[in-house]
Amino acid sequence: NIYIPCDILVVAIGQNIETKHFEDAGISVNRGKIVTKSNGSIDNLPGVFAGGDCASGPASVIKAAISLIPFR
Repeated sequence: NIYIPCDILVVAIGQNIETKHFEDAGISVNRGKIVTKSNGSIDNLPGVFAGGDCASGPASVIKAAISLIPFR
């Protein structure tokens, strides 16, 4: 066993989504991501939002680490 002391441990696995059922429901998908406006809303579906890996695609550990900066 190896013990590495640290203050923060970031687990960033990044997930692809199954898009077929979204496409079948008429939700626009591009390159494995749900197409959203900048606020996460979806055209022609008022009150429906997508976020995370569904809207941005799998994120790298770099993006995950950057997202933690406000919590330093």
